Amino acid sequence: MMGLTVMYYNCIMLDMDTQQPQQSDPAVQARYDHLVQSLRAALPPPMGRTPEDIARRNAAAIDLAVSLAPADAAEVALTIKYVVAGAHADHCLWLALRHPPTSGMGLRLRTQYAGFIREGQRNRSLLLTMQEERQRRAATTGAAQRTPPSHSGGQDADSLASPGDAVAALPAQPPAPPGETKPAPARRPRPALRLIQGGLAS
Repeated sequence: MMGLTVMYYNCIMLDMDTQQPQQSDPAVQARYDHLVQSLRAALPPPMGRTPEDIARRNAAAIDLAVSLAPADAAEVALTIKYVVAGAHADHCLWLALRHPPTSGMGLRLRTQYAGFIREGQRNRSLLLTMQEERQRRAATTGAAQRTPPSHSGGQDADSLASPGDAVAALPAQPPAPPGETKPAPARRPRPALRLIQGGLAS
């Protein structure tokens, strides 16, 4: 499936007003359109008001958005909030520098700048947490699919041994029954004793 990053760099130009991604999956196309339209509606005005200034503002915003690699609708929503908060923070800082630091407008703009920075950091942290969780689930699913199946029928290694192995494991002679003592074999007389017994008999 084509992602937002690939779709973005498949565009011929970076003008969000005129160019659209090509050869895209319908679901990814919908997320891309939502991202573009939301950024265009929520971004602060650029320093200049010419069409070129607006195009540069749009290109910078979408470039930052796709660099975060959002993979689903929830990640796209957090990405939009992060990019928009950063853009408004930069705009507030630019306006604040045009007023004395101790003036009421200067203090108010700096307070708004700090608030946008905190909001952007919070959305960025949530996005990273969501992406790490998604990658962890994908890794777990991939490891489960690569695990080889166990032996069918629940047989273990002993039940799969060959008959020859079972015969070789038997003792050479069967053990004697309990309580029964095998009689010792009769001892044959030695040759010297046999000769002596024969001489006495003569």
